[in-house]
Amino acid sequence: MAASNCSARAWVTTGQAMRLAQDIGIHRNLSHQSLSFEVSEVRKRTWWCIYMLDKLLSVSLGRPCGVEDDNIDAQLPTKEPQPPFPLMPGFIALVALSRTSGRIARTVTRLQQARHQGDVEEEENLK
Repeated sequence: MAASNCSARAWVTTGQAMRLAQDIGIHRNLSHQSLSFEVSEVRKRTWWCIYMLDKLLSVSLGRPCGVEDDNIDAQLPTKEPQPPFPLMPGFIALVALSRTSGRIARTVTRLQQARHQGDVEEEENLK
């Protein structure tokens, strides 16, 4: 969707996926529940794919992200290859990069808001 020059629509659709994912709770750590490894791993991978799309589109369009990292405690996918799931070090690195870009975008937005509102103290705290 984003590749077909419909980035704004992709952002809206990803936001809907984000809300649905939060509604069914895949952004939460459910390790205390008795889910099978396969179900748990699919939930983690699905969540982090939605998360990365949200961050990518939000940052590139200058729009708000669908969720704050403080509201997420989902575990990352397993780092050990276990059939039928392959090893995914690149995927985990992209999650880390997405988290970092989200923090940078949030700080830039807060800095811009502080400047716009003339809040010198907040501006200095963010630098």
